[in-house]
Amino acid sequence: ATSFLKNKNVILLDNIVIKRSSKKRELMSSKNILYFNKNFFRDYNVSNKNTILIKCPRTYRTWYEYITGYGIKKVKSQLNDLHYDYDKGYFIYILGYIGHLDFLYNKDTIEELIPRTIKLLSQYGRGLPILIKPHAITDMNILNKILNKYNYNNVHISYLHPAALAINAKLVVSNYFSVTQSDAHFFGAKTVEYTHYSKLALEKTNGESMNPYYIDHFINNEPKKFQKIIEASIKTNKTNKVRNLYEDTSKSSEVRKYLLNT
Repeated sequence: ATSFLKNKNVILLDNIVIKRSSKKRELMSSKNILYFNKNFFRDYNVSNKNTILIKCPRTYRTWYEYITGYGIKKVKSQLNDLHYDYDKGYFIYILGYIGHLDFLYNKDTIEELIPRTIKLLSQYGRGLPILIKPHAITDMNILNKILNKYNYNNVHISYLHPAALAINAKLVVSNYFSVTQSDAHFFGAKTVEYTHYSKLALEKTNGESMNPYYIDHFINNEPKKFQKIIEASIKTNKTNKVRNLYEDTSKSSEVRKYLLNT
């Protein structure tokens, strides 16, 4: 998770309830520190370290070719088993913790958003499949109760890697920012944070996502706006194109230089 950029909004929302110390901590005893981006050093004192920048591994051509070569087959296979056409596209719905988060409107916000999100995707998605990607921390008992209550025929659970799922997704949706959205953004999918922040959280973030680097559409409790984005995604035939692919095997690569010198 630390290999992707972290926006200041993440820290602002983390501090809504718990005020964390701004004192810099010492970062282990090693003299050499490999890092993915400068944000990592916000909390650490590295003035006496030899810092070496290594690009985010999940943007390497090596990773991209693995996901496109191996992952697409897996996604196609799952959709085929569910009797859907991969080429027509689908929606990915990313889930994380289902419970109280301090920056959201109330303690039940996530449980309220799940059926609303699914309803909008089903109602305006022209029957395209909705693949729900749960996290290890997702309470599946709660999720299954919601799914059984509403019983949408085109909603399915997928445990495939989010990067592979994003490749041909019409939209990748979450109810609060997830690092998974960073993977989806890199693979060219349109990312949506359909949420309901508290008034204080919106003030802290100036009405933005907690990590706007990787969110194409931030929608705070505006179902009509979400509807328009869903409908627009259906109309487009554009192919998702990978963004900022890093040539990790090239001679000029920092990664290659580091490996050759170790």
